[in-house]
Amino acid sequence: MLTATCFPVARLLVGTRLRLNRKGFSSAKVYAERRTLTGPGSPLKPDDIAVVVHRIANIRPSVFDCLPRSLTLWCLLNRNGHRAELKIGALPRIGSGDSELKAHAWVELNGERLGERDSPEAFVELPLRANQLPNIARIRN
Repeated sequence: MLTATCFPVARLLVGTRLRLNRKGFSSAKVYAERRTLTGPGSPLKPDDIAVVVHRIANIRPSVFDCLPRSLTLWCLLNRNGHRAELKIGALPRIGSGDSELKAHAWVELNGERLGERDSPEAFVELPLRANQLPNIARIRN
């Protein structure tokens, strides 16, 4: 089942990244939400979905950074009947000479992070919901 899912997930991940670059977050979110990879009655397990998304994204980690990866995972989880949350946070720069804002996106399901390679504990979660986000083209972690 997972092998059959790889190509559609790759297509969704690439399409989401392209939409983020060209049209911003809102367009990428709508694009990802409209894609369905499984029919009714055949939901994939959350861990299986996370494994497929992250394995494909790891082929080009600089292209598929945390935002397209998390947005794709979040949409796939919700499409398969899992109530996942997309989280976005920023790293506090108290007393730091660093002028670049560091941010990170991740997905949580029942309060647990899924497939997370970074540790978002250092990031302060922004009090935004996915449907309230502005047109964010890139979030760099």
